[in-house]
Amino acid sequence: MINERHRSSVSNARAYPGADANSDHNPVIANIKIYLRALKQPKRKPRFVLDTLKNPDISADFCKAVFENLPKNKIQENSQIQWTNLKTSNITAANNVIPKESKKIKQPHWVTDEIKNLLHKGRQFKSDQEKYKRMDKEIQEQCKCAKEQWLEEKCQEIERFKDINIKEMFKKIREIARKGPLPVSRGIRSSSGRILWEPEDIAKRWEESIASLFHDDREADDDKTSSYESGPSILKEEVR
Repeated sequence: MINERHRSSVSNARAYPGADANSDHNPVIANIKIYLRALKQPKRKPRFVLDTLKNPDISADFCKAVFENLPKNKIQENSQIQWTNLKTSNITAANNVIPKESKKIKQPHWVTDEIKNLLHKGRQFKSDQEKYKRMDKEIQEQCKCAKEQWLEEKCQEIERFKDINIKEMFKKIREIARKGPLPVSRGIRSSSGRILWEPEDIAKRWEESIASLFHDDREADDDKTSSYESGPSILKEEVR
């Protein structure tokens, strides 16, 4: 009943032949204690950036290193020894000449080199809170502009491929679409569809939206006219 591998996990087992059960089998009750052990994942060896061999200088250095690592005596009776020497020479030359892939950190597609430089520069001001806050604000503004520009470019590409290449159009859509449930968007857009970031622009957009909702072309009744037609002013808490 128990696999031989888990045989030592059974601490107690008893059969009950006198049990009142509608079966020709005897019920067995056992106490089993299983010890779980975390599997050790083998460390992945970093790969070589083979595209760098397209560079003539690196390619020449690699060939030179391979020939230098080969044994001087090239005449070998056994082909297996020749293959082992060639393999060892190539691996040694690759470790010394060809760079290895670094650990990739997933970043959004719209992150530019300028934003990366700002992030690296901002880490240097960790001790100075005032400079760090100013740098963080600048990074946030750069990220917003870069993301908006990237989305605008992708939307233009989708519009361009709409009537030309449907397959390419859906490929561009998948680049900007997220997997899984999408969060609720809290962005406020202008009448032209542009995302607004400044509080003054957002407050003005709210004013335009509310005015359009309560706009009435009918003639006003003088008897029911009140001094509260304009409504109260918009608070800062309403646009946060």
